[in-house]
Amino acid sequence: MKPLFSTALLALFSLMIAPASAQVAKKVVAEHFTNTRCSICAGKNPGLKQNYAANPEVLVLTIHPSAPYSSCIFNQHNKNENDARTNFYNIYGATPRLVIQGEVLSSSVNFAGANLFSGYQGKTTPFSLAVKEIRRGTDSVTVEVTVKAVSAHSEVDGKLYVAYVENSVGYNAPNGETEHINVFRKAFSPAGGASITLPVQGDSLVWAETIDISEVWVLEQMQVIAILQNQLNLVLQAESTTELDIVAATSIDNDFVSHIRLYPNPVKDVMIAEGLLGEWRILGIDGKLWANGQATLGATQSFLSTKELPAGVYFLENEGTVARFLKE
Repeated sequence: MKPLFSTALLALFSLMIAPASAQVAKKVVAEHFTNTRCSICAGKNPGLKQNYAANPEVLVLTIHPSAPYSSCIFNQHNKNENDARTNFYNIYGATPRLVIQGEVLSSSVNFAGANLFSGYQGKTTPFSLAVKEIRRGTDSVTVEVTVKAVSAHSEVDGKLYVAYVENSVGYNAPNGETEHINVFRKAFSPAGGASITLPVQGDSLVWAETIDISEVWVLEQMQVIAILQNQLNLVLQAESTTELDIVAATSIDNDFVSHIRLYPNPVKDVMIAEGLLGEWRILGIDGKLWANGQATLGATQSFLSTKELPAGVYFLENEGTVARFLKE
């Protein structure tokens, strides 16, 4: 895993204060631990898939641990991270198992039960998540997760687990299963989630990370799932990307060696740029041009207004190099 910045971006910025009662709907996420050589899985999983179909709003993440069958091809693709997420819940050694909203269910639970998800639905939470997926061709992909506290809460520390899944994989498995849903491929975060200090009411934070793309994955089928948990592993909120959340990186996002020095960074209204030569441009992370101008000949410092920029990540491009900054 390689970071987008020297370390994963974790920037806190203030937004408008929301009413204390303005909670949002909590999404339900199911983490399914199975194996392509497990005959018991083959018997129970069809009922679970029927439940998914009946509850399309449920987010699904399918993990393939190496126990009790280490030759599962999905496990072999990424053994360490499949096993690590299984060990996070302390359920390594037997499949199938199901974790809903961070709660480990009994191994005897009926996957086909009509009320499997009903006890978790219709809940609210003070946290919202927004996920953006930025693809750099077929080389790498960056994910940005924005965590916002929309109302007052008592939580302090959180864990953000972010996974890359393949929505549908056709494979005639040894146990007879032929269609495999939301197959875990790689994590952007540690298996136990990236540790974050949860924002207070009205505040947000942005977490970002980059991973390499495998030639095995079908990019048209790939999706990001983000799970925000508290210190008891209970899910505070979850979110996934859709096609609207996927953007292509611009050429400026390939090399961040720059002669430009920017401060303050993060910035509010005015940014000082040292080392500007000739024409400069400010671009959004989606490549949108927000501002441009000409550096004063011989000036050691340039004062650039950032007052009109919405909060987020931007790039100052000048003389073929780029400097990144954060607008609060």
